[in-house]
Amino acid sequence: MVGQESNTPVLRFMVDVMGYIPGIGEHSLTVSILSYFISYEFFDDESRALYGGIAGALHDVGYLVPKVSQMSKEIDVLYDENMIKKLSDLHTTIGGFILSNFLGLYEYSDVAFYHHLPADQLDIMNPNHIFANIVSAADLLSVRFEKFGSDIPKNFAKGVLEENKDQFFPEVFNAALKVVDRDYTWWSIEDPTDFYMRNLSMRIGKSEIIDESILMELGYFMAYIVDSKSPFTRKHSERIADISKEIGREMGLSSKDQMYLYIAGLFHDSGKLAIETSILEKPGILTKKEYGHMRKHVFYTIKFLEHFSMEENDWTKWASQHHERIDGSGYPLRLKGEEISLQSRILQVADVFVALTEDRPYRSPMSFEETLKFLLEEVKKGKMDAEVLKSLERLVKNGYTFPSKTPISEMIETVDFLIKYYGGIS
Repeated sequence: MVGQESNTPVLRFMVDVMGYIPGIGEHSLTVSILSYFISYEFFDDESRALYGGIAGALHDVGYLVPKVSQMSKEIDVLYDENMIKKLSDLHTTIGGFILSNFLGLYEYSDVAFYHHLPADQLDIMNPNHIFANIVSAADLLSVRFEKFGSDIPKNFAKGVLEENKDQFFPEVFNAALKVVDRDYTWWSIEDPTDFYMRNLSMRIGKSEIIDESILMELGYFMAYIVDSKSPFTRKHSERIADISKEIGREMGLSSKDQMYLYIAGLFHDSGKLAIETSILEKPGILTKKEYGHMRKHVFYTIKFLEHFSMEENDWTKWASQHHERIDGSGYPLRLKGEEISLQSRILQVADVFVALTEDRPYRSPMSFEETLKFLLEEVKKGKMDAEVLKSLERLVKNGYTFPSKTPISEMIETVDFLIKYYGGIS
């Protein structure tokens, strides 16, 4: 069942991402494990149980949208029940929309959309509704588990289910009761990341083939999610993707290399999803400790993109090496000289060029000319590639400008409409 309709590298990528996001990662994996156990009890079928586990991991994908996650933090402080209800409707609507329209994970979209609906609004004859109800039970238990830890009394867990019995199909309720009565269940979610990686992640099917158009679509989504966390970086990855592709064209790279340079640019900062928002959005200079944590985003980029690695044209390496430097002073691998491919060198120059020409809370943007002078000094120090910089200079002299209307800007408009329409929040 798992991966029959979805592209499995995309599925593995998204589940990995969900597990590492601060604030919701541990919850997502806990719900995943509980959904797996309840699904197995319900269906007595390993494939369906794994499907339930994956659906549980993806159920809160709507919270990836920065505006939704920010509203969640504000509502937690206000304790406004009406707004909490609106947020519940909003994140399930956007979650279902994201899975079906942006990520192509259609088979999980209904579960994300319906997981907060009570049983009397669902159809027991619809398998997706059953899984949504299972995820709902797992979600409820996970929230209570997070408050009490692994010492939660089983009778308390059963009492929570009893109090909310009307929310579940009788068969789901009975399956959940059996699951919470087992010590193995609670010990499994003491360290949900470890249990998930050892017991569930390895069972997701693997595929060597991924359509380039799917990669592009996923890249647009990831760039939107990462860059929208701050008003100062809303077009950062898109711009790096575009100028990297143009530098590649200027240097005579093949059209395929140009395309993968563009894709690498979209994904290059995907690891920032695992970094605390307070660090990403800090208005001033980062402390040494914060900067060290920020640098770790390239490690997560490597980890997230490993499912897309290719023998030839390995754009995942280009994406994760954008902070390496020719003299070996970069990170995370301290690569040096010929260890760094031309494509990676292009992304390195593009990343610095775009970053310096963007506004930041602690500095004003540089002009194209000022940025080129800065990059020339980096070339003289042996950090950047001279030929790549010459190609960039030719582009600028020939009138290169960053693109304005893009697929991501259209995505922003669509999600903003959903937030306003379904959430009733301006």
